[in-house]
Amino acid sequence: VVEHEGEVIGYATTRINRRNSVGQIPDMAVDEKYRGKGIGRKLLEHCIQYFRDQKLILARIETLDQNPIGRHLYPDLGFEEVARQIFYAMPLEPQDE
Repeated sequence: VVEHEGEVIGYATTRINRRNSVGQIPDMAVDEKYRGKGIGRKLLEHCIQYFRDQKLILARIETLDQNPIGRHLYPDLGFEEVARQIFYAMPLEPQDE
């Protein structure tokens, strides 16, 4: 968590799969007002160091094509694209009961 004047302005969560020795960063966000100041980079660097301290062998993070910040930042920190997923959605209309 990153705070500024008592207010949370950014956070990242981690998950560890010890069996596979993989650390995952499932969620990360920085308040729009504070983006572009290196906060996301510092959060990720902290997560990566935590994974190293835990003796993990791989760090994973996922992003969408629509996330240009992540698509630039993650490779800049050493992440490599290894796969793409296809997401499906279906609008749900109320059903008569």
